[in-house]
Amino acid sequence: MLATVLACSPPAPKPALDLVADLGPQASLLELQRRWERSELSDNQGFIRLLEDYSQRYPAEPSTRRVRAYLAVLLLEQEQLEPAAKTAALVQGQLGAAEDLATIVQAALLRRKREPLSAFRMLDPLFNRVIDLRGRTLLNEELLLLSIELGRWKDAARYFRALVTQSNGALRVRAELRAPGYVEALPSSALLELLQAEVESEEKDRWVLSFLAKQLAKLALEKGDPETARALLALVPELLGDNADALLRVAARGADVRLERNTVGLVMPLGSDALRARGIDVARGLAIALGLPGGSTRLVVRDHRGDKASLDDTLALLNADGAAVIVAGFDAAEADQALAYAERTNLPVMLLTHPKRELPSSAPVFVLGDDPKVVRERLVFAMLTLGRKRVAVFADDRRAIDFSPAVAAGIVAEQPCSASRETLEKLNADALVLDGDADCGARAVELGNKRLVGVGLRAETNQADVIASAGLFPNPEGDHPRASEDPMLAALIKERQRNPTWWMALGHDAGLLVKDAILGLSPEADDRGVAVAMRKRIVTDAIATAEAKLWTTSASGFGGGRVLPRDVLVSTRR
Repeated sequence: MLATVLACSPPAPKPALDLVADLGPQASLLELQRRWERSELSDNQGFIRLLEDYSQRYPAEPSTRRVRAYLAVLLLEQEQLEPAAKTAALVQGQLGAAEDLATIVQAALLRRKREPLSAFRMLDPLFNRVIDLRGRTLLNEELLLLSIELGRWKDAARYFRALVTQSNGALRVRAELRAPGYVEALPSSALLELLQAEVESEEKDRWVLSFLAKQLAKLALEKGDPETARALLALVPELLGDNADALLRVAARGADVRLERNTVGLVMPLGSDALRARGIDVARGLAIALGLPGGSTRLVVRDHRGDKASLDDTLALLNADGAAVIVAGFDAAEADQALAYAERTNLPVMLLTHPKRELPSSAPVFVLGDDPKVVRERLVFAMLTLGRKRVAVFADDRRAIDFSPAVAAGIVAEQPCSASRETLEKLNADALVLDGDADCGARAVELGNKRLVGVGLRAETNQADVIASAGLFPNPEGDHPRASEDPMLAALIKERQRNPTWWMALGHDAGLLVKDAILGLSPEADDRGVAVAMRKRIVTDAIATAEAKLWTTSASGFGGGRVLPRDVLVSTRR
């Protein structure tokens, strides 16, 4: 029965080959064919005249169907719509390459008549079936434009890739030049899917990858789209070029920035030589405590150039890098800004100096550094106890401090460390407190001149009469008598042949207090908002209760609070 049915079925139509029947026009046809296949676009009008001439001279030739199909395509490209329609109609009637070209032209004319659905139904069956290069390029372009008109975004992305990758020569160049206009209407989601497919493809097209990366980066930055920014950073970070940092900042604005279980972020201040030196020393201390290089942790460092906008960017970039906690606050201004960032994002932040404003108890912020009020008050009090009456305070970090009445009565002025000797002479001070870094401490000899000189924790000088110390932090006269209590500190002093700086010691303490907290996070990262918020809370609680053998305080940790307890001791050399 089946055989009977098959026998009665009409034979499938055979495609027309459009061969040359007469040898006379053969040479002319071969030249036209070569020119068509070269896809020369510079003189289409001249080519049209040659095709018209052939059609008129050999109207009965089977090969004229193919020539008229070429002509219809070129007339369409020249926007000669009525002649294109008439020419295409002459080609219809027989299956084959010529009719495929005529169908593409007719569908293109329907699109121009605002009949996109009918045009799409005509062309979709031809996708990936047209052998002719120029015809295939026109087909893919028309399908792309129709998909955009119909809102078929996934189809549009697919046809866009086909348009570019299935073209070559001048046609490829034209497709690449027109690419921005083709995709400007496509949503980021469709382009991201196409980018994902291209990344996973065994036959990647580097131009397509680069173009999609640039286009999506542009969209993400214009719209401030954190989801697209994060996707790009995950898929093609190597193709983002100068946009990488800007995309990281956009990515960090989203609430769902993942916290990596092993990552500490460090703001590296570059606003001055002194701040840069602080940053380098803190990085060294962190590396010692975290066991870097090697170990289970990762330290991500981002530069901060000194202005307020730069710091916000730096914090956001570290946030986007996956930092589970950020170490920042090399001076009071930076500490205030880092505190504000932590309040906005709820990301745990470790401050190396005290902020000027009061620390909110609910913020995930920890103050590790020394309290300038405590250090200066104890140094001044020591001077007054030694019989001095007029104490001048020279400090790197000048701020309004509410000293106790007894101490305040003995302070004649507070000046920057760079203040001149003449300023000190005018103050008629008989004692001087230097509370600053090494450059400040180095002025002890210059400014002493029969005055008592006291130095804070950061001074790095052995030329003072009164010296502040805390915990195991070595005093400026040499190895601290208790340094041997910590093998890590003893090994560092032996290696460096000198004591660590205050900032290096702070970096060490910061590293020890955050290490277990970040390694305690589960390795399964989840970037959903609730999960991220929970991970931030886990890190915050872990830092608050962490305990370790610290160098800058006799306390073992924050004890559940937000400010590291520290007893500042003052010793007198005279």
